[in-house]
Amino acid sequence: MDMNVKLQIFKMREASGTSLAQRYRFAVVDLDRPEKYPSNFVCMMPAQIGSDKHSVFVKLFGDKSIELASQLLTDALETETDLETKAEIGRRLKIIKSPDTNQVECSVCGKLFKPTRRRGFRQKICPECKNKRYGNYGQKS
Repeated sequence: MDMNVKLQIFKMREASGTSLAQRYRFAVVDLDRPEKYPSNFVCMMPAQIGSDKHSVFVKLFGDKSIELASQLLTDALETETDLETKAEIGRRLKIIKSPDTNQVECSVCGKLFKPTRRRGFRQKICPECKNKRYGNYGQKS
């Protein structure tokens, strides 16, 4: 399927409780279609390409979906002027380029690691920093 595609980025503000949350939508549009958005809409690009095998984006572009998503995000990063939107594009690029999509950044050293699942708790410290800080407390031997 040959298409001349580009990202159309939408910044959406949502009121949740007392704060305004920002969400971003990344629409893939076909530049070969003469009309403007939404007539040239192809599909939405998910935040995590590798983990969502059932998304329309992956179904349309198949094996090339990760390469195409990386290229589209890189192109959008070069043309975007809003700093918050650039940060979101950079975050999505980092997710795509990391070898494991379920990795998080350690809040102490900044290294990416795969968290262990704990019921209701989000792990924010990598095992190395956890051992430095707390020793082997609470770990099975």
